[in-house]
Amino acid sequence: LRGVIDHPYLFSGCQYWPTGWDEDEVWNEKYPAWRDRTDRQLLKGYADDGSVYVGDYESHQGSEYWPCIIIKPEDDAGSFTVRILQSPFEDAQQWASNNLPRFLTNYPRESIHFFVRKGAGDQYLPDVFRHSIGIPDDIFPARWKNLAN
Repeated sequence: LRGVIDHPYLFSGCQYWPTGWDEDEVWNEKYPAWRDRTDRQLLKGYADDGSVYVGDYESHQGSEYWPCIIIKPEDDAGSFTVRILQSPFEDAQQWASNNLPRFLTNYPRESIHFFVRKGAGDQYLPDVFRHSIGIPDDIFPARWKNLAN
């Protein structure tokens, strides 16, 4: 619950948008020693129900995906405990400003998406084969070549 693993090529994004609970007084505590608390204490103090964040990548809106860490699967198949990280594209949330963790339990799998980091796709690998593939015109029927008509 305490660590952040920084993968060199991928990052996980979770659909998230601030709710009323993001303005709760629990987030006003500045720089507490939350890393010293037990897992149960962390989830009791800093976790919210994530089942409201239902969606899929095809229907998402703009910057709904925030960086997240998948902590563990829940008892029922298809939901997880996740830790939401501050989005670099949104205003800083109180929990992020005060260095507090933001957990969501019962978070649905369909709301998690894995993204390739900028500049980390296969097309950026050194010594990748890059050559135009020429296709001879005579393999296509004349009816397909009607741009002049």
